[in-house]
Amino acid sequence: MKFSKEFLRELYWEREYVHQESTGDSRWLRDYWAVFEYEGKLYGTTFSVGKTELQEYKPYEDDPDEIECPEVHAVTELVEVTRYKNVGES
Repeated sequence: MKFSKEFLRELYWEREYVHQESTGDSRWLRDYWAVFEYEGKLYGTTFSVGKTELQEYKPYEDDPDEIECPEVHAVTELVEVTRYKNVGES
């Protein structure tokens, strides 16, 4: 589904995400993946923001006025963790 750049920026400024995670960095920008709810459905979006207040780069700055955001759904994953302890410790 397509959403306007203004709508997506408003979500960013109001921090109205179901989920948000950093996906990468460049010298001046940090990339994000975020999930938001719209009319009972979840959608995903990617955007970049300046790393400091000196980088005047707004979210979706280089994107078109209408941005395609795919519908997404939550997936629960179990992760096995291996830890090491000193011999004799439980």
